[in-house]
Amino acid sequence: MEYQEFVPRSPLRDYVRCIWTMRSPGGGVERVLPDGSCEIVLNRGDPFRHEGRVQPRAMVVGQMPRFMEIEPAGAVDLIGIRFRPGGLFPFLRAPMSDLTGGWADLRDVDRALVRDLEGARGPEEALLARLRPADGPVRAAVAAIERGEPRIGRIARGLGLHPRRLERMFLREVGVAPKLLARVVRFQGVLRGSGDWATVAQACGYYDQAHLIRDFKEFAGEPPTAYFARRHPMSDAFTGA
Repeated sequence: MEYQEFVPRSPLRDYVRCIWTMRSPGGGVERVLPDGSCEIVLNRGDPFRHEGRVQPRAMVVGQMPRFMEIEPAGAVDLIGIRFRPGGLFPFLRAPMSDLTGGWADLRDVDRALVRDLEGARGPEEALLARLRPADGPVRAAVAAIERGEPRIGRIARGLGLHPRRLERMFLREVGVAPKLLARVVRFQGVLRGSGDWATVAQACGYYDQAHLIRDFKEFAGEPPTAYFARRHPMSDAFTGA
C-alpha cells in the first residue's frame, strides 16, 4: 500500500488536518476506526462497498461513532481531505449531525464543490476559494478536548456557555456531542500508544484497564488484544500505527 499525507498551507490548515492519497492493488474487507474527523473522499480507482452499497466516486463521510467496514472491488486509488473536528462545517454550511454514522454522495450535497475539487486547480485551491474563516466557541472547545481536557462542563463554563448549548453547537458544527469527541480523541491515543495496557490506559486518561477495553470494544468492535493481533493496512495508515 502506498499512502501519503500532505499538510495544507495556512489558513486552510486551521480546518483541514491533511490531504492524503492512497494506492494499492486492493484486498479484503478493511475496518476503518473513528478518529474525530469528517472527510471528503474522491475515488479514482475501483468502487468500494459498505454494508452492501456501492459508495459514490465523490463522497462526504460524517463522524463515526463506531467502526466502519468497507471493501474495495479492485485497485484502490483515493484522494481524501481529512477535516479537523468542526472543520468541514464552514465549507458545506450544513448540519454535520445529518452525516453522523454514515456517508453521502457529495454531488447530492454540493455538486459545485465536486466540480471544483476535480478541476485543474486541485482540492487545496478549491477549498481555499470557498473558505469563509470562522472562529468561535466550538473551535475553542475542540482545542481544549484535543489538549486532553475531559471535563466538558468546565470547558463550557470557560466559554460562558451552558453545557447543553455547547452540545447543540457541537452537533451542528462537529456532528457529535463534546463528550463523544473526547472519548474518540482518548481512543485514538490508545492506537498510537505503546507499553503495557495499564500504562497506556493511565497515559490516555482512562480510569483503569477495564475502562479502556470497554471503549475500545465500542469503537473498534473487539478488545485491543484481538485488534492488534492483526494488521489493518488502511486504519494503520490513517492512525500512523
